Amino acid sequence: MILNLVFSLSLIAQAPRTEGSVSAPLIGHFSSPDGTQVHGIFGVPAASDVKPSLLPEGAGRMFLAPGQAWAIARNAREEGLSVTGLDEPRLRPVAGSAACIDAIAFSPNGGFAAVYCGRRGQLQIVSARGRVVFEFETALDLQALAVNDAGTCVAVAEAGGSIHGYGCGESSPSLLFRANRVAGLTFLPGSTGLLIADGIRRTFTMLDVTARSTRTFASSFDGASLVMAPALDGRTVVGIVPGGRAVMTFDTVDDVVRWSEVPCEVQELSRLRNGDSYLVNSGGGGPAWWIVLRGQSASAVFSARNDE
Repeated sequence: MILNLVFSLSLIAQAPRTEGSVSAPLIGHFSSPDGTQVHGIFGVPAASDVKPSLLPEGAGRMFLAPGQAWAIARNAREEGLSVTGLDEPRLRPVAGSAACIDAIAFSPNGGFAAVYCGRRGQLQIVSARGRVVFEFETALDLQALAVNDAGTCVAVAEAGGSIHGYGCGESSPSLLFRANRVAGLTFLPGSTGLLIADGIRRTFTMLDVTARSTRTFASSFDGASLVMAPALDGRTVVGIVPGGRAVMTFDTVDDVVRWSEVPCEVQELSRLRNGDSYLVNSGGGGPAWWIVLRGQSASAVFSARNDE
């Protein structure tokens, strides 16, 4: 099913904000493609603009957690990672953290991140408080990564379609599932349910990691990669095929998939601060686009870039 999204355009010229001025509400943040700059979206969906935000001193690349209460930063001058809040940006080094970030995935509620550093063979779970809670030494041909809300299970999809669990109640990695080609995967909020998209079969499989039970059903996505982000209602999953012009909403209870056309190319998918909005295109010098989720429907809005 393809639905046309209702969208509103906001190109509002505003004077630069100065110290002491009344600021508009913050909708959320997004980082530049290289992660070295962070911008804030201010206002309301029908009237908003974009302003640069301060980075904490010493930060290299920034990775923003869903909900944007915190971020992981690669340190600019030395190996290792730090965490920082976005309201009060100050780096807190993570003791014993991975030397690099080649892949990262956050848990649905944003409380944990799974980090993989290929050159050191390090797979870690890092908490928002800045602690390494799990670590595994392993060399991976990694295709996709997901971590649950408890921070106890990492699902790793490798080339060839095998998905292994690290942690997940086992003392050693275990095979969770085998797909033809994993296009994407994500845990559901507060759950051991892992949603797996198979890019060759064009199917979704819901795997209960604890019970090892599965149910599989056909879908209509087309592409080697399906980026997915679970909504906070615990049943809806939002998805995009990068480079496309549509957004998926998937009801995992009723097994209903809807695709909604959007008036921009979708490139990314990250949940903004207010919980029901998802950035799909950070603009690259043009307007930044995000969708607002309302159950199984969505509207698209954008804000004019204004970096003064």
